[in-house]
Amino acid sequence: HFNFFCRYRPLVDERFHDLSLDHPLIQSSRGISTILQEQEEELEPLEKLLRLDDEEAHLDISSILWDAASDDEAVRKMIGLAESDKMKLWESNLATKRDSSRSEQRGRNEEKTDKAHHYRNVNIERG
Repeated sequence: HFNFFCRYRPLVDERFHDLSLDHPLIQSSRGISTILQEQEEELEPLEKLLRLDDEEAHLDISSILWDAASDDEAVRKMIGLAESDKMKLWESNLATKRDSSRSEQRGRNEEKTDKAHHYRNVNIERG
């Protein structure tokens, strides 16, 4: 169930308080996502790992937490995982998945636009 936790983002007051006064933040999810994505480059490797939406990463995290004899050991091993080649692969796979998803969405939007133009032209010809 790490999928929920990797999506949680704390919204700090100094960055989001004024925005929340304009309207509820839940109505600003795209704008907030953009701000949070811009901040991701500044994150520590462990924080990036914890935010990673990858099932294999979640399984590795759970194994580390389950097997660790102490909190310090768990943190040390998770930092090691966050700085490993596996992490780079997961990030690369996620970036590819996002790019593919964006391309598919653009394609669907173009298809909807084409259909709307077609129906408008048909109606004009009939009208």
